[in-house]
Amino acid sequence: SLGNSGGVERLDSPPTPLQFLRDFVSPNKPCVISNAIPHWTALSSWSENSYLTRTLSSAHVSVHLTPNGRADALVPLNSDDLASSSSSLCFASAHVIRMPFPEALNLIVNPNSTKYVAYAQQQNDCFRSEYSALAPDCEAHIPWATEALGCLPEAVNLWIGNHLSETS
Repeated sequence: SLGNSGGVERLDSPPTPLQFLRDFVSPNKPCVISNAIPHWTALSSWSENSYLTRTLSSAHVSVHLTPNGRADALVPLNSDDLASSSSSLCFASAHVIRMPFPEALNLIVNPNSTKYVAYAQQQNDCFRSEYSALAPDCEAHIPWATEALGCLPEAVNLWIGNHLSETS
């Protein structure tokens, strides 16, 4: 849910811990925060595919494959051989495979080379497991968010996709 808002609020700088808790966490309202981590080397180094490929050369990651870029979403149920109506919907998850990161990145940055849309992600703390080689490029937590929440992050996830993939 987007809370009571019809959109996602954008902030030009980090809020105070109290503002973050009151205005976004408590009402379950998403936001995009710019200029929150300008000192992280990830901001510059992760934009280079060669850096990611070199750093994650031995990592195996979870790659999600979908026919149209949408996963964990409602999709029409093909009912050609079912008794249900053709307007039935079902909840579809992506097909997940594990592969070396360089192969995964190639699928993502060259979407026309396959008949499906690929993106790399996995829930349950994938950044600290599958992508741990990238950890030196970031801090382990964001202090103002940690203060607002009263604890360190339980899980840190990373999503890598292209213009064809979307989250639901």
